[in-house]
Amino acid sequence: MSYLCLWEERTKLKNHEYETLDQLEADLNLMFENAKRYNVPNSAIYKRVLKMQQVMQAKKKELARRDDIEDGDSMISSATSDTGSSKRKSKKNIRKQRMKILYNAVLEAREPGTGRRLCDLFMVKPSKKDYPDYYKIILEPMDLKMIEHNIRNDKYVGEEAMIEDMKLMFRNARHYNEEGSQVYNDAHMLEKILKEKRKELGPLAEDDDVASPKLKLSKATLYIAMPHFNTYENPTIEINRSSL
Repeated sequence: MSYLCLWEERTKLKNHEYETLDQLEADLNLMFENAKRYNVPNSAIYKRVLKMQQVMQAKKKELARRDDIEDGDSMISSATSDTGSSKRKSKKNIRKQRMKILYNAVLEAREPGTGRRLCDLFMVKPSKKDYPDYYKIILEPMDLKMIEHNIRNDKYVGEEAMIEDMKLMFRNARHYNEEGSQVYNDAHMLEKILKEKRKELGPLAEDDDVASPKLKLSKATLYIAMPHFNTYENPTIEINRSSL
């Protein structure tokens, strides 16, 4: 079982284990999102993690702008094919990580008060034997199991394609089930949660923004912006990588 914490991130930075700033951002976002998932929204740890994530996103944008000013067009003209390939791979990893975060937001959503998991009726499509009319009414069936498979196997060309499958699944539930039914209401709540989580993550960087500043030039600046903890005040947020 592999765990991730700020101290490990700092060690990996010192050992130059990250090739791009985007790779560091992906690991930090993974840590932040899992920490928020396992802590109460109004708790001190949750609020601190949310603040750290916002600081990181702001610093990332600042560094990207600074890098554009300093390097200008020279970065484009001097980039090798290997660099371009690495950049594309990095952006692909960021997209996949965001899709996992959005998927998990739906997967972990609970009904206020009861704690009932809202996604249970969306995990697999209805049985053809038990609901033969479903496949006459719903022409494009979709479930969370299929969406997860597509994410894991890189079937989606981008985040928007995954979002469209989620919306299709929710539309199907509302179309087949009566308004006011549990499934109908769950679909509405899950779609709202998905929308809020996507808004919280912010827009995915465009191609120009993905040209991240090199870590050897910016890691010190990044850590100046991040809160520092000593051994006694760090809440020790340890995250299980396999949870995603």
